[in-house]
Amino acid sequence: MSPHRAQKRHRIGVLLHRWHHRAGLFAALFLIWLAVSGLLLNEHALLGLDSTRLDWPWLMRAYGLHGEQTPAFSAGSHYLLNNEGQTLLDGKPLALPIPEALGMVELGGLLYVATPMSLVLLKADDGQRIDELRAPPLPATPLRRLALHDNALLLEADQLYASADGESWQAVNLTSANWSQAQPLSEAQQAAAGLRPSLPLTRVLADLHSGQLFGTAGKRVIDLVALAAILLAVTGLWATLRRRHHRPH
Repeated sequence: MSPHRAQKRHRIGVLLHRWHHRAGLFAALFLIWLAVSGLLLNEHALLGLDSTRLDWPWLMRAYGLHGEQTPAFSAGSHYLLNNEGQTLLDGKPLALPIPEALGMVELGGLLYVATPMSLVLLKADDGQRIDELRAPPLPATPLRRLALHDNALLLEADQLYASADGESWQAVNLTSANWSQAQPLSEAQQAAAGLRPSLPLTRVLADLHSGQLFGTAGKRVIDLVALAAILLAVTGLWATLRRRHHRPH
C-alpha cells in the first residue's frame, strides 16, 4: 500500500473513531432510557403498572387535559356537587343524593342544602342527613335561593324569609344578600372529588419511550438517537473489520 493511501486510510479511521465516540456519548443515556422504558412496558402486567395513574398538574397540562369544571356550592371549608348521579360532600358521596341542590350554607355545625321543594340538613363533620324540611315548616315553595345573613338562614321563595333555626320563619325586607352560588372547584377539591384528570402510567411510559410526550421535538430527538445507534454500529463494525484486516497472519 502506498504511503499516501495509508495516510488517507489513517485519517478516515481517526475521523470515524471521533464520530464513534461522540455518537456513543450522545446516545448512551437515551439508549439506557429506551431500554429501561421498553422493559417496563413489556413487563407492565408483572410489575403491576396497569392500575397506576398519574395526575400531576404539569403532566396534565403537557397533554392538554383539564379538570372537569363541575359547579359546586361552598360553605366554609365544605363543598357540595352532583356528578354522575351522585352528590359529593367534600369529595365523599352522600347516602341519599340531592340532585336539585340550588344552594348550601353552614350554621351551628349543620349544613343546610336548599332544593326547590325542601331544605336538607346535614351534619357538617360527616355529611349524615339529619332532616329534610318541607312546607310547613318552610314558609313557601318553590325555593329559589339560599343565603346566610346576620347568622340566620335566608330563603327566597315568593318573598324573602329569615330563620335562626330553620323552624320559625319571618318575612323580611332586604335589598341584597350573599346568595349561595355554584362556583368551579379548586385543583385540590377536584382531586379529592375524583374529578382531576389522570393518565395510566403505561400510556406516559409509551409516550416517553417514543418521544411523543414532547411533540415533534421529542420525536426528532428519538430519531437522532436512532441515527446515533446506526452510526455506532457502522463505525464499530468498520473498526472491527479494519483490525482484522491488519491483524498479522
